[in-house]
Amino acid sequence: MRIAVGSDHAGYELKVKMTAYVRELGHRVIDVGTDNSEVSVDYPDYAEAVGVALHEDRADRGIVICGSGVGASVAANKLPGIRAGLCHDTYSAHQGVEHDEMNVLVMGARMIGLGLARELVSVFIKAEFASEERHCRRLTKLRALEVKYSTRAKRLGRSSFLAFLNKLRGISLLSQFLGGYMLTCNYRESPNIALVFVQRLCYLCWHVHRHGAQPRITPGHPPA
Repeated sequence: MRIAVGSDHAGYELKVKMTAYVRELGHRVIDVGTDNSEVSVDYPDYAEAVGVALHEDRADRGIVICGSGVGASVAANKLPGIRAGLCHDTYSAHQGVEHDEMNVLVMGARMIGLGLARELVSVFIKAEFASEERHCRRLTKLRALEVKYSTRAKRLGRSSFLAFLNKLRGISLLSQFLGGYMLTCNYRESPNIALVFVQRLCYLCWHVHRHGAQPRITPGHPPA
């Protein structure tokens, strides 16, 4: 079996020992980093690297290690098709595969010792999915959730992008209006320039918010 293994700096020492142990068990290791424990790195990067290895069919299962295991578990599960489980007991490590088709084992290097980590890895690798109807039905619902909310996220992302474009448009209109106004202002002849400036700015913001179009304002003349 091909096992992708990754960790942040907090999980590096345990990762080194687990990669050696996986090889002892006769499996191939795809080490995606990190390469030392001295440089602080971010666990989402290595959780993603393990998930991508599975997505690209370079690995069959994955192991991710960080300090507590919580952050790496959250990060790994952001990738579609990745079912990562934080396991610090042997029952969860094999039951997660058998019932939930867990494909990534997550461990916290600061939470468990070497002996337990070896047991977790061993039972995780040996376990196989039990293709019973109830488990398959639940997996189908998990996949449906991924599709449902990834589609919704794309829609929300598009709406946010359009809102951002509208803000940029408003800023462009504002800069055009204020630039023209400042060029035509005679400071010595405008003792109430601050008041007029604020009035025009308020009008511009109201017009853009309500109509979404550039107001027809001639610099030097207040709106009717």
